[in-house]
Amino acid sequence: MLGYCPCIMCFESKKVSRIMKAKVLVVGCTGQTGSLIVEQLENNNLVDVRYCSRRQEQVNRWQSEGKDAVYLDLNEPRTFGIALAGIDRLFILTGYTVDMLLQSKTLTDAAVKAGVSHIVHWGIFANWDCTEGHFAWH
Repeated sequence: MLGYCPCIMCFESKKVSRIMKAKVLVVGCTGQTGSLIVEQLENNNLVDVRYCSRRQEQVNRWQSEGKDAVYLDLNEPRTFGIALAGIDRLFILTGYTVDMLLQSKTLTDAAVKAGVSHIVHWGIFANWDCTEGHFAWH
């Protein structure tokens, strides 16, 4: 969102502008694809990244590096509220598990309730002619 300083001098000269950065929560940021997504987002001046992990030691490591990091466990919906607080956008990267649909749906519902305005869910995929049952289904 672009805005101008309310003081009359700045408003008249239009030299001062402010960009409000979107806050993006990335679920799955420790994997190969997720780490690339985070790297790209970190280089984007229009967003701030919030990291999350179900491993508290990973969260502690990121926090010691000065990163916005929170504990989030997809099997524990009670962890969603703190992770989603102040988030504008959500990127969910999941693999295929029996619980994936429930986890993704529960997190998406919580994100909508928290006011998240944009959600991207990237799941597993395979070639069009894949015969592996769990990949072909998805």
